[in-house]
Amino acid sequence: MSPSSPFAVPPKESEIDRLISRAVELHTLPAAVLEARRIMDDPRKNAQDVANLIAGDPAFSARVLRMANSAYYGFRRRIGTLSQAIVVLGFQAVRNLLLTAGVIEVFKSSKATYDHARFWTHSVATAIAAQEIATRAAMPQAQHAYVAGLMHDVGKAIIAQHMPEHARSIRELELAGAGTCEAEREIIGHDHADIGGRLVTAWGLPAPIADAIREHHQPQKSASGASDADVIHLADIVAKILLAERAACPLSLPVDGLSSRLGYDEKSLAEWVGAIAASLERAADFFQILGIWAATPAER
Repeated sequence: MSPSSPFAVPPKESEIDRLISRAVELHTLPAAVLEARRIMDDPRKNAQDVANLIAGDPAFSARVLRMANSAYYGFRRRIGTLSQAIVVLGFQAVRNLLLTAGVIEVFKSSKATYDHARFWTHSVATAIAAQEIATRAAMPQAQHAYVAGLMHDVGKAIIAQHMPEHARSIRELELAGAGTCEAEREIIGHDHADIGGRLVTAWGLPAPIADAIREHHQPQKSASGASDADVIHLADIVAKILLAERAACPLSLPVDGLSSRLGYDEKSLAEWVGAIAASLERAADFFQILGIWAATPAER
C-alpha cells in the first residue's frame, strides 16, 4: 500500500495473527455439538444415544423435531419423538443441523457490524447448494460439502466482529472497485478464506473442509481433478444468484476448467440450478427454525 493511501495502515503481522488467534479461541463450538459429533462417529452408539444427549436442551430438541417435520424433508407422517426424528433424518442430516445451529449461535453478537441474518442466510443457502452439486458431480466426499459451504465465509464474520475498523477500510476499498479478497489482503494481510480455514482447523473438522474453504475463491490452485473448492466456488455463486444478491451475474464462470472438472455443461448446469432453487424453496421453514431470514428472489 502506498504512503498516500487513504485507508487504514495494515497492522503488523504479529498483531493481526494475535487478533485472529484470539478470535478463534473465543469462537468455540458448544459442548453439546462436539459431544453429539463424537457420539455419531462412534459405531457403538445409536439414535437413542443421540436423542438422550439432545434431550438435555429442550430448545434444541424442539428444533430437531420441527426440522424432521419440515417441508424440506417432506415426510408425510408426523415425527413425534427425538429418536424417531434422528432415525428419519439420519446421522448426517442431524450432524449438519447441530453444526448449523451451533455455528450461527456462536457468531451471534450485539457488536456485529454486519447483517447477521443476511450473512447466515447466504451461508446456509451455499451449504444446501454445495450438497446438491457435490452429489450430482459424484464427489468422493460429498458429505463434506454442506459443512464447507456453511463455513466458507466465516472469516468475514471474524473480521467484522473482531476488526471492525479494518472491516470498514476493506469495505471502502471494495466500493472503490477492489475484489473482497484483494481488499482484505491489502488491509490486514490475510483474506477471509484463510481465516475461515484456520477456524475450522482449530475446531478439528476434517482437513478437506478446511482446504475447500481456503481455496474456494481460487479452486484452480487445487490438485488436478474435481475438488471440494470447485464445489464451494460454484455453490457460492449459485446461492448469490438465487438469493438475488447478484441477479445479473451470468452462470459462466471465470475459473478455467471448472465445468470439465465438475462434469457439467450448459444444460446440466441449468438442471442443477433448478434443483438447488427447489431445495431452497422447500427450506424456507428450515431457515425459520434456525432463526435467520430467507426470501426467494420474488419476495425480495
